[in-house]
Amino acid sequence: MTRYLIIDDPKLRAAFLPGAYHQQQVVEASALIVMLAKEAGVDTITMSGFDSGKLKEVLNISDRYLDVMLIAIGKGIKDGHPTVRHPVERIMHRNAIM
Repeated sequence: MTRYLIIDDPKLRAAFLPGAYHQQQVVEASALIVMLAKEAGVDTITMSGFDSGKLKEVLNISDRYLDVMLIAIGKGIKDGHPTVRHPVERIMHRNAIM
């Protein structure tokens, strides 16, 4: 089960951000791409588990770039599988995962 951590404590946020590599901007940009794709009538899926070295090799991407997420965009050939929705309280945590 995926869990989400909201860090809204200013001290925790200040301690966390130097290691986040601008993750907030990545999240905002990826959300915008996904929403625009949906509006255009295409499907998306975000991927964070991938072989960075192989990706750069196959697509000839310079080491100058840091890849943090892939977003596949296209038309699905079949409907997605059903999902289970957990209560928000079960997957959202503030400042610590209990």
